[in-house]
Amino acid sequence: MIKCKSLTKTFGDLNAVDNVSFEIKNGSFIGLLGPNGAGKTTLLKAMIGLLDPTNGDISYDDIVINKDTIGIKKRIGVVSQHINLDKELSIYENMVFSSKLYKMKKKIINLELNIY
Repeated sequence: MIKCKSLTKTFGDLNAVDNVSFEIKNGSFIGLLGPNGAGKTTLLKAMIGLLDPTNGDISYDDIVINKDTIGIKKRIGVVSQHINLDKELSIYENMVFSSKLYKMKKKIINLELNIY
C-alpha cells in the first residue's frame, strides 16, 4: 500500500503540492489529472524519491521513503511518458546503466538481465 500523508512541497514561495493525503491499496491503479502546473509531476517525483517533501510522509507498505529511499527504489517501478533511454546505448547497455544508478548488486543484475 502506498500512503501519502499531509504531503507538501514548496519551492521558495511557490506551493507546488499542498497538504495532499491519500492511500493506494495493493493491486490498484490510479491516474493523476489536472492542468499544467497543478503539481502532478512534483507529487510523483516525491513519491519515487527524486524530491524530498517539505512536509508530510510517503510510505510503501509502512516503510517511510525518506528513511529508506534506496530500498524503496528497489521495490518500485516507474514508467515515464518520456523516453529516458540514451539513444547512443543499446537496450542492454541502458538496462545495465539504470541498474547501476539504483545500486543493484552485480549478482542481481546478472539474474534480472539473464546474464550467465
